[in-house]
Amino acid sequence: MLFVEKDSAEKEILRFVAKFCGAEYEICENEEETIWCEKPVMKVGKNDFVASLPSILRYIAKSNGFKNLLGCKGACLKTPAEFSSRTRLIQESLTQYKTDLSKVLLGVSDLEQILSGPIVQHNIDKYQRQLLKHERELERKRDWNGELKGKQEIPLKKIPTKDLPELEHAFLEGIQLSISDLAAFLPVEKVKEKIGERDFNEKFPTVRKWFYRCTRIIQSKTINTDNSISGYDPVLLNEPIATQDFVVIARRQTPLKKISPALEKDDIKSDIHSKSSKSMIQKLELSAKVDLETVRNKLPSPDPYSHVAIPDRDKIILDGFADPAKGGLGKARTERKLLQLQNMVARLKKMDTKGKIIVDFCAGGGHLGLAAAKVCPEATIVLVETKEESLNRARSRIQEWKVTNVAICQSNLTQLNCKFDIGLAVHACGSATDQVIQMCLKWRAAFIVSPCCYGRVSDLVLPRSKEYQKRISSQESLLLAHAADITPVDESLTKTGKECMNLTDTDRKLMCEEKGYVATVYEMIPLSCSPKNNFIVAEPAN
Repeated sequence: MLFVEKDSAEKEILRFVAKFCGAEYEICENEEETIWCEKPVMKVGKNDFVASLPSILRYIAKSNGFKNLLGCKGACLKTPAEFSSRTRLIQESLTQYKTDLSKVLLGVSDLEQILSGPIVQHNIDKYQRQLLKHERELERKRDWNGELKGKQEIPLKKIPTKDLPELEHAFLEGIQLSISDLAAFLPVEKVKEKIGERDFNEKFPTVRKWFYRCTRIIQSKTINTDNSISGYDPVLLNEPIATQDFVVIARRQTPLKKISPALEKDDIKSDIHSKSSKSMIQKLELSAKVDLETVRNKLPSPDPYSHVAIPDRDKIILDGFADPAKGGLGKARTERKLLQLQNMVARLKKMDTKGKIIVDFCAGGGHLGLAAAKVCPEATIVLVETKEESLNRARSRIQEWKVTNVAICQSNLTQLNCKFDIGLAVHACGSATDQVIQMCLKWRAAFIVSPCCYGRVSDLVLPRSKEYQKRISSQESLLLAHAADITPVDESLTKTGKECMNLTDTDRKLMCEEKGYVATVYEMIPLSCSPKNNFIVAEPAN
């Protein structure tokens, strides 16, 4: 069942793609049950939901036997919109065709740029050599003697990559039609109707070719759009028809255009996080014109760490579905994960959880959430995670053990749209920790959060708390965060890293207290269970 907003663009796009895949889904425009996330949402099982247009499109293709629509390595629309320009184009820009034409026109301009640029695809040279082989065969057929006269052919495998022909960027993902193209087709069709065919062809010549290329495939699948469009277009006259797998391999006819850096394929924004924390700290010290020790001295000493009592920790027995070993971890990692979960769940057990909704953000395979489900059987646990593979492991455990108090939402954490009581996250990477905290503050929920990758926070406003803002600059706060990521190499560096972890988490703690929370920084025991062994516990003061 699909839960969508009435008369929304997402509703039309999902219906269109489902029809292409030979499927039809019941549409629900009124919320008859809790769906946890912002629409569109697809219910795929009991207490199991897939949210966001890209994720639902992927589910429709996979569940109806159209995995070839998921692009190279099945990665099409897999990366969240925060990190991928293509996902952002489909999810945010092109879906505005019913409400904001100007935004959709900008989206079509981005599409023009992408299609005018080079193909970024694994093993693309394989298809370039395939095109050369085909061209040679055609040339032989045109030759009277059946062989090329006076030409010494270089074996295809020996032709340098730089000398291979540039391929036509036939579709959004390269040479093969994907769910990105199908999702973009309707919005582009609406733009073409609104501005007129002549203006459309002049402004978006490359998109025009893409549009008619898609049209030929769609019409061959006997899919009828609102306006019947002829698949014939003079610019495609000499281009090969798509194969059964919707692949078009053709030589590029127009010069390559340099693509905008903002539209690079799966442009995961790289902050200044580095594997070499020591080197990065030196660079930051130079740019900030301050050394780490000076920054640390500007801040008051943090409160001593709190600890869960070891007897309380050891009372948490996570066998059955809640055993981390059931989540596919190796032996050593399972032992460490078990200790991490025991520390956090022992503190959760001290909270009032009866009848409460507990959300496990960045849930992965559900280790923390399923542990919470076992310890808090009268609570409802919601696992929120974007990765399909991770949630499939959680689904297997839930089904195998017939767990009844857990719901699944394949969703970005910011799409959660329901009131909840307690938020959880174990080792949410970088700014994800801060996003979880902000979600909990928004809904006035308590939380237990273990940070990770402290330096991956370049997209945040730093420092977080007013108290730290009085004492250190944003650059100095970032320096602290990177220092907290120092990998244990020797005792002095490890000590420095631990102190900077505590200072960074104290910034988070103070920010929560300024919002009316009672917050405490805990330390996992034993410390060896993880290099990132802090967790923050916070509850509304009232």
